Amino acid sequence: MNTQVLCFPFLAGLFDGDGSIRVYKSTGEYVVTMHQEDLALLEQLKNQFEGAIRKVANKKAIRWILNLKNAKNGRQTLIELTQGLNGHICNSVRIEQFKQLCQAFGFPFKAPEKLTNQNGYIAGLFCSDGTIFMNARPSAAAKKLKLAEKETALKAATPTLTSSFVEVQNGEALKEKSIQRVLKGVAPVIEVRIANQFLINVENLPASLGFGVCYFNKKGKNPRGHFTFHVKSEKDILKFNTYMQKYKNASVKYHRLCLVETFYKLRKEGAHLANACQFQKNQWENLIRQWYNPSFACKQSQKC
Repeated sequence: MNTQVLCFPFLAGLFDGDGSIRVYKSTGEYVVTMHQEDLALLEQLKNQFEGAIRKVANKKAIRWILNLKNAKNGRQTLIELTQGLNGHICNSVRIEQFKQLCQAFGFPFKAPEKLTNQNGYIAGLFCSDGTIFMNARPSAAAKKLKLAEKETALKAATPTLTSSFVEVQNGEALKEKSIQRVLKGVAPVIEVRIANQFLINVENLPASLGFGVCYFNKKGKNPRGHFTFHVKSEKDILKFNTYMQKYKNASVKYHRLCLVETFYKLRKEGAHLANACQFQKNQWENLIRQWYNPSFACKQSQKC
């Protein structure tokens, strides 16, 4: 059991990203819904405040719920959590929910403090609404192969498409595709993003951290698009990692964050290049496979 106490600014960022607040007369309920891979983080919440963890039906998601009936000390726990969060909730939607909860408990709402890199709010927001990923440009050979595959597929296509022509890739196949894209690509990089539907909820992140940019992005599941805080340079990714390590918790995202320094070390040594020795190539492949699969058993080989 993870007994680490999560600080209130971190919790505010987590609630602003993946949470919701419901109000019932003179009490309320906190809910955080995350991917099932983040069970350990929700268990941290449960250990700190109690509550209940439930699976979301027909989705790869789990939900932590805290209310009057299941909180550690009932109403008192809800009040203490609300008072601790007061002054840290920043999300434009969550603020309206939180104001109603403060009113239900009988104390005034505090406007959010200026966003800073001196507390855990941005760490909580990243653990909920953020992502860290590897990217690489396709090599000339990979581009040529992809073009050939497209041409072959077009020649083989029939006027009527049936389910037999649709390839369904499971999670492992998609992971392997991502791994090969990085292994066979050129100029590999690490990128960090935090996305939100509204600019107001991410526009202050660059100034608060001292790096990164914000822009509107039409890509993704939301047809209306979203606003993205983006970090890409090695110097800024390392700064972001240093900030995140100060608020380390059970979030699944820390698996990748803990590989960041090794990534840049191996890249500097040229382990990703075609002329690298076999030992370096194995180190590079081990890293990439660990990035996508925490349980990957590393290949062993002798040093160059």
